[in-house]
Amino acid sequence: MLNSEYATLGGVPLTALGCLAYGGLALLAGWSAIAPADLQGNRWQQIAWPVFLVSGAGTLFSGYLLFLLATVLRSPTGDFIVCPYCLTSAATMTGIWLLNLGGTVGKSGANSGLTG
Repeated sequence: MLNSEYATLGGVPLTALGCLAYGGLALLAGWSAIAPADLQGNRWQQIAWPVFLVSGAGTLFSGYLLFLLATVLRSPTGDFIVCPYCLTSAATMTGIWLLNLGGTVGKSGANSGLTG
């Protein structure tokens, strides 16, 4: 994948896009951890939507890349290509997205983070 014609998106390397996505998620998590005292009670609600959007977009894009790996890209001998970076990123981003979904459900079962 990293050496194919699909290694860039609009001239930007996929690795740079991944770094931006994971860096953004890390910044959101860091902000949540050091949020001012007056925001401590609802700090998760402050970042739930951004985390949902970034990890959701990352999950969808990872799915697209895995689709390319399974259907389009082949080695010179015609064999399937396995991209450990793609698989790891897809699993990680999907896990973050699922944890975000699970973390937004309050004890009452109501969605406490994604509805505002």
